[in-house]
Amino acid sequence: MRCCPSCAGCWATTSCPPAAIRLVLPTAAWVDLEAARDAVHRAESAVALEDWPRAWGAAQVTMFTARRGFLPGDDVTWAEEIRRQLAELYLRALEAYALAALGLGGPELATAERAGRELVTTAPFHERGHRLLMRVLVARGNDAEALRRYEELRRLLRDELGISPSAATQELHTAILRGTGPPIEPL
Repeated sequence: MRCCPSCAGCWATTSCPPAAIRLVLPTAAWVDLEAARDAVHRAESAVALEDWPRAWGAAQVTMFTARRGFLPGDDVTWAEEIRRQLAELYLRALEAYALAALGLGGPELATAERAGRELVTTAPFHERGHRLLMRVLVARGNDAEALRRYEELRRLLRDELGISPSAATQELHTAILRGTGPPIEPL
């Protein structure tokens, strides 16, 4: 059996060009990358509808899939685009997961905080992630930590990019200072 016309029977080793390899799956096959894409869409839709339990579960499907990576340890250039897509899916799912946990409240606020902290660590210039973490901290009664988080973000943006936080981030900061509660922000 050969994977391509130029192949001497290696059957999909690294000597075969990726475009020459064709994989035919049964109709009932489950492709985790496609499932992750579908799940993050369902999670974001559920967040928009404030259906927190549905968002929470759907986000986890994407997070678990994306966390595994794609062909870890294989240094093949064609896989880089898929790895980049998985990283983006992971961030979207992490944000939806944190929002769902925040929406569920109660004991899930600790989950929301962990997810928010992971989000800002993974994507430090993603301002929405910082705002989400600030909202979670306020919900947990830790306004001082939320204000400290704002100050860290402000310094990061100033030092690295020479810019100030966005209007939405400044509005959240002001609301926390005034004790009026964080404004609701759509996904």
